[in-house]
Amino acid sequence: MDTFGVVNWIILIVYMGGMVYLGVYLGKKNTSSDEYFLGGRNIAWWAIGISVMATQASAVSFIGMPGWGYTGGLDRIAYTFAIPISMAVLMITVVPFFYNTKVVSIYEYFERRFGKKSRVISAFMFLVSRGLQTGVVLYAPALALSIITGLSSNMAIALMGIIAIVYTLFGGISAVVYSDVIQMFIIWIGVVLAIIIPVTTVDGGMAQIIQTGINQDFFQSFSFSFDLSESYSFWGGYLEQDSYGLLTLVQTKVKFKEFLQQSLLRKVKYRLH
Repeated sequence: MDTFGVVNWIILIVYMGGMVYLGVYLGKKNTSSDEYFLGGRNIAWWAIGISVMATQASAVSFIGMPGWGYTGGLDRIAYTFAIPISMAVLMITVVPFFYNTKVVSIYEYFERRFGKKSRVISAFMFLVSRGLQTGVVLYAPALALSIITGLSSNMAIALMGIIAIVYTLFGGISAVVYSDVIQMFIIWIGVVLAIIIPVTTVDGGMAQIIQTGINQDFFQSFSFSFDLSESYSFWGGYLEQDSYGLLTLVQTKVKFKEFLQQSLLRKVKYRLH
């Protein structure tokens, strides 16, 4: 308590309590399975758009990506350039098709098209892969929380896991989306502060930071080489992110449900755009 500070503990407790309250409050509006799983297909497009961003920007990204970029410079950012292409492909082909099927999940479509076995196998694979991913995603912020609060990492993992389960269980997809919106704004504030504080506190300011980056080759240009031995080429980034984007945004239940929450197809496309 003394190390973390009373004010910080109050903020943390209010935030976590607010997430639980949000779930309970939104849960009162869930009168059917459609409301619980799809938000009645009436969740604001901007909220779903921010939710997608928050889902993609986990603690692994927030903590790990800066370190990853520090080891190589700007060439690491090449893989993100395929995201607009992935969104365009989704808007034109995949999203309209699945939206018009009126299914609740991608696995429901698998059962209709290929039989019950395909639904069970694909759902099992999703649960296993997402369970493994969630373990890493949960451990990263738990490690940070344990360092700054003095809690054990196990306690931090249990605390965050229970809070997330409670507001999701009570509030359904609406609680997930709007909690993501709140968390995304917190991430944005953190990003802004992470830029402002070093610039205003480092001797020499921004000029010194840029000069240090130049000296360390952090501002090296993208590689447009077709050499397969090139680890982070511009073209490799496009191929990787285009494939990964389609996989995560369509084949996994998380993103597929967010597509189906919109009442009109044009809102889905606008949100993706």
